[in-house]
Amino acid sequence: MNAFFDTLKTRNEPLYYFGLACLIGAVICLILTRITDVNVLGTDAWFKPFKFFLSTTIFLWSMTWYLGYLPPSRAIAWYAWGMDRYFRL
Repeated sequence: MNAFFDTLKTRNEPLYYFGLACLIGAVICLILTRITDVNVLGTDAWFKPFKFFLSTTIFLWSMTWYLGYLPPSRAIAWYAWGMDRYFRL
């Protein structure tokens, strides 16, 4: 498993770290679903942010993996920077 994460990190470091931050956010939201009783319309309030963080992690790490097959270029660097900025809004 460590080899997989090392490969992701070497393929595109900014997307890897932002995906890791989103994964940590998903874990925090999952913990909050268990320790809080806050509900919105009958659904746990932390479930939607959990799904958002998890899906963003999957998307970012998938793009990190796929971009590794392309030769390094400025376009890929701009894409990684743009994805990082887009999801931080």
